[in-house]
Amino acid sequence: AAAPPELLPALLERGTKDGEVRDGVLAVLGARGRWLAAFEPAWGWAASGTSGDEAAAWAEGSAEERAALLRRVRRADPARGLELVRSTWEADHPRVRAALLLELAAGLSDADEPFLEAALDDRRKEVRAAAAEVLAGLPTSRRAARATERARGWVRLSAPSGGLLAKVTGAKAKLAVEPPKACTPEMERDGVEPKPRRKGGQRAWWLEQVVAAVPPAVWTAEAPPETWIAAARAGDWADALLAGWAAAAARHRDPAWAEALVRLGAAGTYQAALFRTLAPDVYRALARSRVERQRTLHGDEESVLFVARSPYPLGAELTAAVLARVSPKALENDWAMRDRLRLLAARLDPAAALDVVTAWEPAPRGAWVDLLHARHALHEAFAS
Repeated sequence: AAAPPELLPALLERGTKDGEVRDGVLAVLGARGRWLAAFEPAWGWAASGTSGDEAAAWAEGSAEERAALLRRVRRADPARGLELVRSTWEADHPRVRAALLLELAAGLSDADEPFLEAALDDRRKEVRAAAAEVLAGLPTSRRAARATERARGWVRLSAPSGGLLAKVTGAKAKLAVEPPKACTPEMERDGVEPKPRRKGGQRAWWLEQVVAAVPPAVWTAEAPPETWIAAARAGDWADALLAGWAAAAARHRDPAWAEALVRLGAAGTYQAALFRTLAPDVYRALARSRVERQRTLHGDEESVLFVARSPYPLGAELTAAVLARVSPKALENDWAMRDRLRLLAARLDPAAALDVVTAWEPAPRGAWVDLLHARHALHEAFAS
């Protein structure tokens, strides 16, 4: 169903500011919304599709209109989407080619691999980088095979004495890590950036990028994630290896690696993405384990931030575990914890939360408590 007319301008503005919600906005605009979008250049991304001629819309549309059209086509018919990109590839500006390549991540399959592989030889860096980024999500690609060959030559796991059992349990396994001393043209073609983006050695930067391009199942076939993580932490290349594994686990949504990295505190900047890879019950179990290590929670503790970043409702047990460790008296001066509770209020189980906080002395006040009461009333209304 289309959104009410009075909401269309706000929806178009939101979609203009946040590309991640555009598909959702497009789904509810309707004909009136697309007609309205044609009157404002900034809303051009929503105006495409008013004509029934797909080829004409592709040929005549702006870069944003074509990207929006490609997203819709790829959802329904990935092969047709690739055909559209091919149809104007040679004439398109490099920035447009790069943007369109990134849209191929939707509906990505082996059928897209030859075209993306050829794009690695494009004259423009931004096009090559886009092709490498999309190919990173295809574990069966030739690029993934090349990354695997490189990484397995640079990173070798030596099992401890004691045979297979000791190797599987990860007892004292060690890594031999030897990244190359130069970034080769072949590595650059596959998207490895020679110059580090941040502080650190070049070899560590190359190692991180190549490990990030390896499908996580490659490592799991030899040993569990916990074995690799423990062995990496015992050596000099831990930061690069952990960052690479976290990036790959997030990209490929690998649950085993995601759980191990989160549980062992090795998720780094990929923590939010790895949370979304975990099943809700797995996330809640990990969060509860962290919370229950603390006698009292304070707003600036990592365990509180861990829960505050939850992508899922917390459920009754985790809600009770969190609030049981919040001191009502300390809360008066702990502004950071009050701020975290404002974030948590939308995820806490309202009934379980109110069972705890209504017994607090002094009684808590604030928008987060009001939200709990409102959500509890809604839950009861829907249950009746």
